[in-house]
Amino acid sequence: MMKLYYSITSPYSRKVLLTAKSLGYGDQITLVLGSSLEAGSTLHTINPLAKVPALQLDNGQVIFDSPVIVEYFLGLAGAEQSGPAYFRQRQIEAVADGLMDAAVAKTMETRRPDGAPSDFWMGRWETAILRSAAYTEATFMEDLDSWQFGTIGLACALDYVCFRQPDINWQQAAPKLATWYETVCQKPAMVETDPRKG
Repeated sequence: MMKLYYSITSPYSRKVLLTAKSLGYGDQITLVLGSSLEAGSTLHTINPLAKVPALQLDNGQVIFDSPVIVEYFLGLAGAEQSGPAYFRQRQIEAVADGLMDAAVAKTMETRRPDGAPSDFWMGRWETAILRSAAYTEATFMEDLDSWQFGTIGLACALDYVCFRQPDINWQQAAPKLATWYETVCQKPAMVETDPRKG
């Protein structure tokens, strides 16, 4: 069995898990809860970045981080990894990962132990989230009908914003995208991996 070092609240972990499940590999993965803050943990040993997700194969090889793990599962499944449709999904994934980066950074900024959050960085990350949502709606709406690695990543990114940054009204910036998001959140896979349950 492959081991996926995973955090329930990590949108990157969730993206990898849902992609693996969508490709038929859900029953070949053992989830191992890992924390980047837990010094000396197995995660720190196998991944020099000490980050989730990390995928450990049966032979001991470790793959990280989330775009590389997604690529591994696509290859394992024999999925198309070239052509216009594939690269559209790659672009959606890139925007989604950037949106996740901004949302995670903003969340971490609110937890600074050394003082108040920086208004500059809080504003910059919120702007990045709003801009990414609006850009995605303007550029990729016709590509969101299929449940693939890019759209999966996007769903996880938007849900993370709603989970951790509910004050950010990205829905106003991208109302069509918001409707899509509400629909995909009803998918059983999204319901099963809802971080609010953790």
